[in-house]
Amino acid sequence: MNPLEASAVRASRAKSVGSAKHLLGRLAETSWNGTRAARLLVSSLAALGLACQKGPPRAGAPVDAGTVVTVYVAPELADRLMGRLTAVAARHRWSLSVRTDTAARTEADLAIVDSAGTLVGRLRTGSGAASQASQLAEAVLP
Repeated sequence: MNPLEASAVRASRAKSVGSAKHLLGRLAETSWNGTRAARLLVSSLAALGLACQKGPPRAGAPVDAGTVVTVYVAPELADRLMGRLTAVAARHRWSLSVRTDTAARTEADLAIVDSAGTLVGRLRTGSGAASQASQLAEAVLP
């Protein structure tokens, strides 16, 4: 911001502060009693507070948004697949947990391994996020 703009902003702020002081002074001079002025102030603040509430969620949000999908990826494949995995999960608004430890191979909803040079996805039976894991495998694997 250049010095001329900064000066204009300061002048604008001073005017608004001055007009607010003027308004409060005029309010005090009127014949209203303090209770009536206090009620007006409180009701105005309440209306402002209600107007600032968060709106309803977007209508376009998928039903399964927020689902946590756990994926096991062999350590040597993690860098290669991470971008595609996160892009698909973000598009569907799923939370993604990518693990490379050996224990995750049996615990993950989807396990992506290298089988003779070909990437293979294996779904865990009984997984709570089996549908999401299947969609993730279809989108990520060639």
